[in-house]
Amino acid sequence: MGYYDDHYQQDPKKRKRSSWLVPVLLGIIIGILLVTVALPAVEDSSIFSNKQANENGISQQPDQNAGSGDITNMKVNISSQITDIVGDVSPAVVGVSNYQNQSNFWEQDKKASEAATGSGVIYKEDGKYAYVVTNYHVIEDADQIGVVLNDDTDLDAKLLGGDLFSDLAVLRIDKKPVKKNH
Repeated sequence: MGYYDDHYQQDPKKRKRSSWLVPVLLGIIIGILLVTVALPAVEDSSIFSNKQANENGISQQPDQNAGSGDITNMKVNISSQITDIVGDVSPAVVGVSNYQNQSNFWEQDKKASEAATGSGVIYKEDGKYAYVVTNYHVIEDADQIGVVLNDDTDLDAKLLGGDLFSDLAVLRIDKKPVKKNH
């Protein structure tokens, strides 16, 4: 055929033997050795122990008075300063929705659909309005902006200002529904 094909002659009688059997057998042998030798050594070490639970003050020692197989109930106080703070500020956290008008070529009408969602925080209230800070990328190119309070009250919001580079935006909402949440 070509120049390069003339120099290469393949012996049709010699068939190349596939060499997949040796790596498979070697892998099986190594796997069996790891399971029988390494796994018991890892289980005996303290890697899988319950160190973290004991450091948090939770003990799982069996009751001396209980018989074998009895279950002992224990009470754990999960309240902390952080959970108290989260409970105090959670009414100020709101959901923010970006609605953009989508036009349909065939029906020639515009429908507002939710293009993006995010969260925000009510940071200030005055006589008539409450102000929400959120991310700019959430409300970018919005035709309408909606805010959902923690009690699922839907409110319309007005964009007062936003900055693309710091990714912050300030929204204004009506204060009346907000007052009952704080």
